[in-house]
Amino acid sequence: LLYSASFRNGLGNPLYYDGVEKVTLDDIKAFADKVYVKDNIEIIAKGVDAKALNGFVQDSALSQLPAGASLAATSTPKFYEGVEVRERAVGESISAIAVPVKPADFATYEVLAAYLTSPLSELSQSISSASFEKYSQAGLFSLYVKGEASAVASSIKKVVSALKGGVNLSSATGYAATNLALANESAVIASEIDVANVKDFKLGKFNYVALGDVHNLPYADEL
Repeated sequence: LLYSASFRNGLGNPLYYDGVEKVTLDDIKAFADKVYVKDNIEIIAKGVDAKALNGFVQDSALSQLPAGASLAATSTPKFYEGVEVRERAVGESISAIAVPVKPADFATYEVLAAYLTSPLSELSQSISSASFEKYSQAGLFSLYVKGEASAVASSIKKVVSALKGGVNLSSATGYAATNLALANESAVIASEIDVANVKDFKLGKFNYVALGDVHNLPYADEL
């Protein structure tokens, strides 16, 4: 829901087929013809012999793919902010906020996500999870509070109020840098984000999702 609210199309589309739209065999064939071309294939390897890898590729079916136009996005997708989604559901209640992020601001949100659920933050006990997902042309920061509706309402109000007031992130840059370094050890493509100069953060516009006992969860304009 947060991705759909923040991007609508592209990154906002479902990752897996959900059965809502009809897809025919001809549709699948047409999709395959567009996607499975040399210009859409990128082979990434770590700790391998380049000559051996090149030989493997040349001997594989990949070398037989036709040429075609790349479908990779080359521009930042359009962002949507101030969107609210509310859905009644059985089970625990959830209040979540999200902020679509431009690449220039990746470092700030990388530190923010690490800070909010760490012992460095007084808000950590009020937050169920916080994450920052990065893509080539955009990112999405998200924060979740889960539990009984009245407790969720109290916590999300507290968290959003604090973020709107501003937080100093300078104490968390080392912590975030360590997390990135550890993640890079197992990542095929290492992150090159430099978080050393991140200092302050103040929450502006955001998207909001309320799920569960929505009667007892706040509206976005109450945060």
